[in-house]
Amino acid sequence: MDTIKSVENGRRAMSLDTYLNIVHALESSPTVLMSQQHPEKHIERFAFMMNQCDEREIEFALHMIEQILRGQEDYLSE
Repeated sequence: MDTIKSVENGRRAMSLDTYLNIVHALESSPTVLMSQQHPEKHIERFAFMMNQCDEREIEFALHMIEQILRGQEDYLSE
């Protein structure tokens, strides 16, 4: 937890491996995550939660998020 706080506060740099794992978990690209269009606090929160998971749990979480977002799109388009 202290490491995450240090990264968030700019006292410590995130490793490239960690950053690329986050990019992979979000099925995104490094440049998209660096964009100011995404609320940084939400990405950091998601990354923190995913960092606690193994590969199987990450895949399940991403699948559930995809299903929720699809359902949200259907609901909002009505």
